[in-house]
Amino acid sequence: MVPPRCKGDDYITIVIDKKEHIVNLKQGNISSCGYGLAFQRWYWGNATRDMVATAMIGQPDGTFVIRDASTDGDFTLTLKVRGTDRLIKVICVNGKCGFNVESLEYDSVLHLMDAHRECPLTEYNPDLNVPLTFPLGRLICLGKKSSKLLIDDTYKRMYFALRCHMEGLQADYERIASQFDNLFWRKITLEQSIDARINKIYTCEEVTEIVAKNLQVMANKEQKCAAWVKDAYKRTMKRLNKHIKRYTAVKPLFDIDRGIFQAYLDLVDDALEAMENEVLHAYEVAQDWKQIIADHGGMNADEIEDIADDVGYLVSIEPIKMSDTLLEIALKWDPTCWMSIDSNKDHATNRIMSIADKMPDNSDGVFLIRPSASQDGFFVLSISMGGRVHNCLIEYRAQPPPGEYEAGFAFLETANYFPTLVDFVKFYSKFTLKEHNEMLDTTLKYPAFPGLNATDYVMKSWEAEYLRIWNIIRRDPRVRAGVICYISSIIFHCFCSSIFDLSTTIYYSFFCAAIFALLTGWRYYMFSLQSYFLGFVTFFSVYSVTHSLMDFPLCVNMYIMASFHYFEFFAIGISNPESLSQDSFLLNHSVAYWTAMFAGWGEYLLRNHFYPGTSAIIMFIGIMLCIAGEVFRKLAMWHAGTGFTHLVAFRKNKSHTLVTDGIYSICRHPAYLGFFLFSVGTQVLLSNYICSIAFAYYQKDVPIGLPFINGFTHQQ
Repeated sequence: MVPPRCKGDDYITIVIDKKEHIVNLKQGNISSCGYGLAFQRWYWGNATRDMVATAMIGQPDGTFVIRDASTDGDFTLTLKVRGTDRLIKVICVNGKCGFNVESLEYDSVLHLMDAHRECPLTEYNPDLNVPLTFPLGRLICLGKKSSKLLIDDTYKRMYFALRCHMEGLQADYERIASQFDNLFWRKITLEQSIDARINKIYTCEEVTEIVAKNLQVMANKEQKCAAWVKDAYKRTMKRLNKHIKRYTAVKPLFDIDRGIFQAYLDLVDDALEAMENEVLHAYEVAQDWKQIIADHGGMNADEIEDIADDVGYLVSIEPIKMSDTLLEIALKWDPTCWMSIDSNKDHATNRIMSIADKMPDNSDGVFLIRPSASQDGFFVLSISMGGRVHNCLIEYRAQPPPGEYEAGFAFLETANYFPTLVDFVKFYSKFTLKEHNEMLDTTLKYPAFPGLNATDYVMKSWEAEYLRIWNIIRRDPRVRAGVICYISSIIFHCFCSSIFDLSTTIYYSFFCAAIFALLTGWRYYMFSLQSYFLGFVTFFSVYSVTHSLMDFPLCVNMYIMASFHYFEFFAIGISNPESLSQDSFLLNHSVAYWTAMFAGWGEYLLRNHFYPGTSAIIMFIGIMLCIAGEVFRKLAMWHAGTGFTHLVAFRKNKSHTLVTDGIYSICRHPAYLGFFLFSVGTQVLLSNYICSIAFAYYQKDVPIGLPFINGFTHQQ
């Protein structure tokens, strides 16, 4: 994340030796190897060699900068080696980059730099025995330091806004790290529980063995036992037999407990593996912003760490539900869009009303946050509502009062406290202010200062979403196994079928499936096998059409069914990885589900035997119903995020929030509606009149609130 740009998306104004320079970042945006490069502080765009040399003065060995090379499409790495600036060219050819044409191994400059953060460049030049240790970040010009300008038009406001942003990023890192720590300690507890159960199993075995030996000895000596102690001797043997039976009965229970704990441990390990890079990324972003604040000269490193410690403390006393909620809410605006340092009430009112007057039909929710003129350390939220500006005091508690547990920023006499103003704005951008004032039935909608949304100058929203999905596929072994095996299955079967006949292809397919299962390991083999099977069904449906093995409608039905089950798994994997399991494919949905599907195929075969042919129009309607159902259902998963699971919750969880945006603003139950349309569509495309009516009739008894379907009533 970088401070706002000026003069368009490709230009920024930077400061070198107290002089301002405008540099162009276009090359980083358009280069085939420059994905994400323009958002790195150590990329200096088309800065000249002299500009970089001036900035590198006094820097330690290992300091580096990337800038555009004189040849189009390439870049230049400036690296400090033994007090000297060494220039190394980064060559980019056909989407690959490296330090020479023989080593074009990396698909982006980012990956190339990351690969040499710890290992030096000696493989390219023996003299370059220094790794890329210290990235030299460009210093952004935040504005003028002038007494002639309005206070909110100066450097000071921009710097304070960026400091608020740093605090917000630090709070997010603390929350993510806390979740990771909780999972880690849960893992430790589970490992200790497993060890305890294993020890108990060993104890049972050892005690059983010892008692059995003693019992055998006693049995051998029973005949020689004196008559007057024989009864007591037999009672002792019976008691030892009971001990053996008891330990034999208890041992499987300990083994079952161990298996349950191991299953939970596997889930926790998966979650930790998926979160590890997320935690590291949040830490790196927070550290980068600390450096940005330090670079602009307002505070030293110790003062910045004190602020980070204060934020960390406030996050540590924050309710878990609030932490989860704030992590789920996306940052809409950078603090430069809403932070004012002018405490004058009239100035704030004039600024807000000047914006609200331009939007007469939708003027509620224009806001800014400014310091309080009457109470030091407090702030004021100024917001438009009902044609006028309301001013709401925001108190700040560094420590909770005796007997209370809340601290941070909050409206007076409200229950929600926030560690930073960024968290305050994030929360009330989604939830209304009615908790504070019944008259303020609005959210924070329009910031009062010109600026860019955070996602606009960090990364375009679709690019950020693409990167998020790609990271899930790379990091989550379950999703990775599913994607690789599904695609590989289709490619493998297409290739084999072009060489061999179908039976030989299927024969080799079993060996290929076994190889994938072995490669993914025992923990993930079910993900790979199910994905591989669905890939085969997808291939077989297309193969059957091209080779006329089955009727076209049946092939389409098979293709749609395979796609539904695979993308059900994939959608859960990218929207709510925590709930992802081997059951997410829904191949083990229920006996009733597969009975209904086989009934549909049976009806089609029977009808087609006596009345061959299928109407193209009816089949098209069925396909459209399936597509519409899939769109509704997958959008529901996407918008609900962590709130969507395949298991119905009967009690409200702390993490549950009501989703009212996106597809949920159109339909209250889009996932159920989507499945209803899909299941009916699969029968319509086969012209199964009986099953189509039966499917629709069955849905009327499902209490999901579908249009034109009553479902269960309270009396029922």
